[in-house]
Amino acid sequence: MQLGFIKSFINDEIRIQVISIESHGMRKFNNKPIIIKDKKKVIDKIMYNYLSYINIPIIKQINIYYNLLKKLKEIKINKNIVLISYNTMSIFALPVLKIAKKEIAKV
Repeated sequence: MQLGFIKSFINDEIRIQVISIESHGMRKFNNKPIIIKDKKKVIDKIMYNYLSYINIPIIKQINIYYNLLKKLKEIKINKNIVLISYNTMSIFALPVLKIAKKEIAKV
């Protein structure tokens, strides 16, 4: 469903960057922690930036929050940028809201 939503924006005038995470089971299901590393993929002309994290509860959420905030700061945000948080869980929505408020205050 999310991919269909994202792909609906594809055209020559819109540059899309997706920041996401790869889903992996939590440590208790794998019997060992897994370190997921940053990576980039291009799928259907869209750049996907996957965030790194460790799949241990609480540490995973903290990793995702700070890595998302860091990645959003790297993107040159201006009045022509639209930030969309498809997931309203606080680890995803709060960094987006924080960056959006900061950048709106500059305009």
